[in-house]
Amino acid sequence: MSHMGPAAFSAATGLSAKALRLYEERGLLVPALIDPNTGYRRFGPEQVDNASRIALLRQAGIGLADIGRFLAAPTAAAIEGWLADLAGETEARRRALAALARALGLATSGGKENAVTVIIRAADSLAELTEAFDAAGAECDPPIDHTDEPRFSALRHAYPDQRNLLLVAEVDGAVAGAAMGFLSPPDHATLRILAVESGHRNQGVGRALLRQFEASAGRLGVHRISLGPDAATGFYVRHGYQTMLLLQWVYEPDRYENDIEALLNGPARGMQSRRSSFNGVPQLFIDLDEPNPAIQAQVRDLAAGAHVGYCMTRVIHPTEASVPEEVHVPK
Repeated sequence: MSHMGPAAFSAATGLSAKALRLYEERGLLVPALIDPNTGYRRFGPEQVDNASRIALLRQAGIGLADIGRFLAAPTAAAIEGWLADLAGETEARRRALAALARALGLATSGGKENAVTVIIRAADSLAELTEAFDAAGAECDPPIDHTDEPRFSALRHAYPDQRNLLLVAEVDGAVAGAAMGFLSPPDHATLRILAVESGHRNQGVGRALLRQFEASAGRLGVHRISLGPDAATGFYVRHGYQTMLLLQWVYEPDRYENDIEALLNGPARGMQSRRSSFNGVPQLFIDLDEPNPAIQAQVRDLAAGAHVGYCMTRVIHPTEASVPEEVHVPK
């Protein structure tokens, strides 16, 4: 099959001319050949499969930004995440329609109650904060608990002043998950841990915890949320978080300036970066499109005085709407 003009390519893929223009603008489906004089576009036969994948993703309701990330690095985890999101959204719609039917006194085949209520709230005591952290930490790989002083101490110090960032998901009176973090002035928050008990995964609980944490942080004036390298990267990328390299000069802070100069003239040249500090430890954040082991290795070799790892971040707006503190998931 030879190269095709827009009309032939549209017929071969089922995509409209309008859709082709949109996908070209977004960089998802750029014509293989563009005449520099006439601007006439031609698509290669190898692009038919890519167009079909885009069409399927659009039929599934996936946003264009997520499609771009997925096509660059397709993973089963991304599809599983979308399926989990879809299940949660479908259940929420079912419950809303069932509630409407009950309010009107109408009988429907889908009116049976087959969901449980998950309450998301702030930890109500230091003891519960510890219990919830241990329950969430047991789901991490490797497991952690409150005896891990570097991870838990900041949360303990944040209670009770920042208790709205110390969230517990509760099902039938028992802890089912947690999302816990703390403020890092002037307008930053760190999400220390987010985990859901295995029996309640893939039901929208993790998403609800994350959105409630973001809403609470926004009300406190936070503009950026970050989380550490232990995060499940795919989950956060689907929810708008960006991958970064985090460098911390914990043991050799006197090398900070020299190392940064070498990095910005070397492997991090042209990349967006930000200086920061945490508890007096100088830091550097370098934005990445996705985890990049090659860049990480180059940075680690050059900045020998720094600890180098991945983290995630998302810019939020303090006016972002809150989310319900109750969500419903299938039994």
